[in-house]
This record gives sequence, structure tokens and C-alpha cells, in this order.
Amino acid sequence: MARWQREKAYANNNLAGATWENSLAKEAEVLRQRYQDDIRSLEAEVANLRDRRQNIVNSY
Repeated sequence: MARWQREKAYANNNLAGATWENSLAKEAEVLRQRYQDDIRSLEAEVANLRDRRQNIVNSY
């Protein structure tokens, strides 16, 4: 009986740990996506500024 209780506690700890890890993984994915969107936006802004700079250089 004691062995069964230990195994049950171990299983509960594993489930809690797995649930917690899954939660962390989901949060990390949300953050990754958010920052990836920010990076894409900034890269587009940089490309636009480079094009504007090139147009200014070419006009002289």
C-alpha cells in the first residue's frame, strides 16, 4: 500500500510538472510570436528607410 501511495504521488508530481512545462512552452511560443511580429515590422521599417536614403543619394 505504501508503495502504491508513493507511485501515486510520483505520478501526480509528474503530471503537475508536465502541466507546468506545457504552460511555460505555450507562454514562450506566445512571446516568440509577439517578438517575431515586432522584428518583421522593424525590418520593414529599416528597408523603407534604406530605400528613402538611396532615393535621396540618387537625387544628388
